[in-house]
Amino acid sequence: MAEAVMERHRADAAHSADGSEDPCGALPPPVLIESGTRFEGTLTFRGSTRIEGEFQGEIAATGRLELAETSRVAGRVEADVIIIAGHFDGELMGRARVEILASAQVTGSLSTARLEAAEGCRVKAKCRTGRSIPPANQSPAPA
Repeated sequence: MAEAVMERHRADAAHSADGSEDPCGALPPPVLIESGTRFEGTLTFRGSTRIEGEFQGEIAATGRLELAETSRVAGRVEADVIIIAGHFDGELMGRARVEILASAQVTGSLSTARLEAAEGCRVKAKCRTGRSIPPANQSPAPA
């Protein structure tokens, strides 16, 4: 079911985070870490990507990150839009939006401008929502 919801999100995303348009109606994001694969370290990217395997470390992204149902991610994650269907444990910062699907399990801390949580998801985290979250290398806008 979470995969169907992620497919709907792909259809809604006709523009990538870097402003380029997908003329075919939003291609699914490339899979960076496949199911059955484990990666530890630091990951930075622009655009969209999807993690289906295990990741431990830090992700700093400008764009969209999808954590598939089979994913297990631990560490610090920052991206514009984060969609979670798998397991996440750590510090999560979605500058524009974090969406937690019904199959997701999230523990740690979460900050985002907009939070969407599906019925059935499991969240045990300190949450901060409201205004847009600037990238780590920028100062917040004056209030």
